[in-house]
Amino acid sequence: MKKFTIKPSRDIIQMSEFASSAVGEYEVKVQVKAVSLNYRDILNRKYSVQEIVPFSDGAGEVIAVGSKVTHLQVGDRVVGLFFPTWDTGAINQAINDVARGGGSTDGMLAQEVVGHEDSFITFPAHLSYEEASTLPCAGLTAWHGLFEHAQPAQPSQTVLIQGTGGVSIFALQLAATKGINTIVLSSSDEKLTRATEMGATHTINYCQTPDWDNEVLRLTEGKGLI
Repeated sequence: MKKFTIKPSRDIIQMSEFASSAVGEYEVKVQVKAVSLNYRDILNRKYSVQEIVPFSDGAGEVIAVGSKVTHLQVGDRVVGLFFPTWDTGAINQAINDVARGGGSTDGMLAQEVVGHEDSFITFPAHLSYEEASTLPCAGLTAWHGLFEHAQPAQPSQTVLIQGTGGVSIFALQLAATKGINTIVLSSSDEKLTRATEMGATHTINYCQTPDWDNEVLRLTEGKGLI
């Protein structure tokens, strides 16, 4: 088997061979089919203080299960969870310390990954491995920002989306699905046209409209944003 590792503070990624691991009684083994790159992975490459297998996000097929695994089976298509031990409640340092691909939990840039069954979750059948591999970090960040706080965004409210990166595009799609108005900022008219096609309510080119905050007030009839 092949895997990639980051050496502490050396800003390099090395490929190495490793033996296929046996699974513990609560563990599953996943054959990785696709991974996606996040900005966090670039930072980990430069500043990691321990040897790690990088990349937070990836998707694959379960090829072995431990004797006490209950919610996954061989053949399931799964993604690795970004915070493998975060089930509920507030996040804390202990949870952050085991974040996949940056803490003490290996990332997904390997041919096989073994971990506790609760550190993986199945994804819908209509998604490809490539599509599913983009979900855990950017997708959940957008969901959390919109809905997992004391005053979650509601239909007919308006949210401002800055840029057209991964988190922003997920936020746009989630908001559109929920009937939430969106104002998307970008310096590219081409990207803003695409954002409109994806459901953006309003768009602003912030290079052409440097006082875009005033335009936001105009578009919201003076109400501003949530």
